[in-house]
Amino acid sequence: MEHYTDLAFRYIKMNKRRSILTVMGVSISVMFLYMLLNLGLSYLLNYRAYLRDNFDYEIVLFPNDKQQIQDILNDVRVKDGVIDDYYKYDYYSPETYKNALYINTTNPYRMDKIFKELKEKYGVDGKLHIEMAATYLQGDNGSFAYVMILIALLISYIIAIFGVGLVRSSIQLNMLERIKDFGQLRCIGSTRRQVKGIIYLQGLILELTGIVCGTLLGVLGSLIAGAVVGWEHTGFHALPLAFIMIAFTGDLYFAMDENAKLVADMTPVSAIRGEYRIRKERLKRRRSRLFGRLFGMKGDYAYKNIKRNPGRFYRIISAMTLGVAAAIIIFGVLSTLAAIKTYMDQDNGYYHVYYEHTFMPWESESELMNSLPEFDMMEQVSEMPGLAKASRIYTAAVATSDKEKNVLDHYLDEYVEKSNGGTATMVKQEGNEDYYEEFNMTQSLVALCGYDEEDMTRYEDSLIDGRLPEKDNEIMMVVSNYLYLYDAHSDKAYETFMRYLDFQVGDTIDIVNPIRLRSMILELTAPVTEEYEKESKRLEDEKEKAGKNNDEEAYNALKNKIDRLDADYRSEQIKIRGRCYKQLVDEKDYTTYSICGILKGDVNQGKRISADMSWTTEVFYEPLIAIVPKEQYMNMLGVDESAVSGMQYHFDRLNVNRYYDIDNEAKALDESGTGAFREEATFLRSGYPAWVNFWRDAKRTLFGIGLVVLFIVVMSVINTINATSSSMYMRRKELAQLRVLGAAKGDVFRIVMLEGVIESIIACVLGVFLGTGLSLGVFYGVFVYFEAVRYSFPWLATVLSVVVTVLILCGAVYFPLKRLPNDVAAELMTAGE
Repeated sequence: MEHYTDLAFRYIKMNKRRSILTVMGVSISVMFLYMLLNLGLSYLLNYRAYLRDNFDYEIVLFPNDKQQIQDILNDVRVKDGVIDDYYKYDYYSPETYKNALYINTTNPYRMDKIFKELKEKYGVDGKLHIEMAATYLQGDNGSFAYVMILIALLISYIIAIFGVGLVRSSIQLNMLERIKDFGQLRCIGSTRRQVKGIIYLQGLILELTGIVCGTLLGVLGSLIAGAVVGWEHTGFHALPLAFIMIAFTGDLYFAMDENAKLVADMTPVSAIRGEYRIRKERLKRRRSRLFGRLFGMKGDYAYKNIKRNPGRFYRIISAMTLGVAAAIIIFGVLSTLAAIKTYMDQDNGYYHVYYEHTFMPWESESELMNSLPEFDMMEQVSEMPGLAKASRIYTAAVATSDKEKNVLDHYLDEYVEKSNGGTATMVKQEGNEDYYEEFNMTQSLVALCGYDEEDMTRYEDSLIDGRLPEKDNEIMMVVSNYLYLYDAHSDKAYETFMRYLDFQVGDTIDIVNPIRLRSMILELTAPVTEEYEKESKRLEDEKEKAGKNNDEEAYNALKNKIDRLDADYRSEQIKIRGRCYKQLVDEKDYTTYSICGILKGDVNQGKRISADMSWTTEVFYEPLIAIVPKEQYMNMLGVDESAVSGMQYHFDRLNVNRYYDIDNEAKALDESGTGAFREEATFLRSGYPAWVNFWRDAKRTLFGIGLVVLFIVVMSVINTINATSSSMYMRRKELAQLRVLGAAKGDVFRIVMLEGVIESIIACVLGVFLGTGLSLGVFYGVFVYFEAVRYSFPWLATVLSVVVTVLILCGAVYFPLKRLPNDVAAELMTAGE
């Protein structure tokens, strides 16, 4: 026979359903692999385009003169070049190279070699643009390209194993069903090589069809993914297809060779009789095991049949077990992340984004404004999409008359014993009473927050006891917060929500006159500050002059003088603050405020006041947070609405990318000294955008892992169906013998179906235990920091994964069993029984 191609097509068409299922499996494998490789290549091309737009050079050289520059630019290997400064960022000895030559080569895929040749030919030093080189698989002494190619091939071969495994199972089943045809071909003169060629050709047809379909789906998926993430260059690329062809055809050769040998090594007579080798077992008595007790003799028989092929049994159970376990882990982590998101939303309060500086008692209003970011930056944030409300922040630190009575005595013992700050101690400095009084003042500070009417109403749901302020001498006190604690017994640090103050409604607190305290401190420090700035400028000018003259001794001496001047100025400031505070306390110039409401948390500002106060004042205890209406705040401090200490924003949906774009623009401007992060700015920034970004990345990561798991499960399911079909076909004589011995057709059906039931039970039990254990391990290993969040077992996901597993394994037995022929005599006569 000459037309073996037609025969291969005929065998494939005779099993359309199986062939379609196999092509679908290969297509899914190719689609997944093509998208993975194509998106990786697209990322590389997009990053290369970004580098070209912003840093368009491949090599920077440091020539010695103009002639050398001209010679390099005239070199045939150099495409173009630009002369500019080059900054060598070195911690100890930073340098600036004048007239550095930035060049691009005529062949960027050889830039590493060209770089070495140019250095050697012209005797110049230089540096390769490592990031640009990486996008051309260059750099790292030329090994980078080989490593990337090997990684791509490794990934390709791993995924190809799944796709080719489907082809192997499908062709093996076709081969067993057509064993007599192969015997007849051998009898009429076909050689072993020709018979093997038919099997190879069947596999190649199925695989190439799957590769074409999978590539088309992969291109479509890449375009959709590229549109979602905003990438270009996500269309068709030939390079991923080359890796796919190498991996799939390489795996296919060995898989088809294994199948071909089964037929080629069989004698024509054995093939015509339909005989193929099945491992024979010695007869032995078996005790009734667990499944025998559950399902009787049929259960024992079904379990024995499963164990007859241990390799297949372990592969199926492993795949299904990992599928159930993966579902529990992924959804367990997802539910935990959702709980943490709720926790973080509450922790951050109503306002998600803010820029804030606490107005300290020793600062002027101009210093307060200089401490905040530029107005342009906050204006851009206010124009972001999804903004629901923007409002000014009014927060100031006010001093109380007695730190023990008004502050320290109100901390609960549990907080003092467990918190990092609760164990802080104060040591009086001998002979330095001013330092002592200044420390008293900083430890007595209270964060006073003023809110408008709408913001104040949110505290009604946060009240533990009492009511909102109605009089000018009333305040509300926050007594609970999310705190970072340390448990000495378990050696574990964690964050939890707890009460840390024992204030009750009706308690009082004495606040030193904020207007007079600020006025006194600013008045006494003004001449000191003026003299300091004058002397500091004089010394800085002399130091700069000494540096230009290379007078190292004078330069170091002036530097030491400036350091001493800074220390003396700081010391004098502290003394003035301490004296002013002590004078007002001695004069009893303070006002008593009654606590009308006890709040379990700050629903507007979350916990950020705590961080700002601790950082600014060196107070180690969790600061007291007092809440008052905005009008009362202004009256207490003697300011108007212009004394803003920041801006805060609530978003229905925060666009994190836009937020970071604004943030990065401000940082870029700051390099020129005009941006939002200038030296005098000391504002506190929101941590919520970082959390939202983490939440988004975590969901993407879980989604990617879920896709990988889904791919593996789908491939395993198709392999399981094919392998089970093959097993059913090979056991058709055995099933016929059971019918002859007296078993009804329904009994045989139930016996075989029990095999799927038993596999389902084993896989589900192992999967649930493994998934629960790993999920708990991930939770306690990663999320234990969030003490307020408890592990939530994903019951719904577990039930669904168990149901899907049962349907897959029982279906893999049911459908092949239904398709087996019913002619018992024909099956028994095949081998002459």
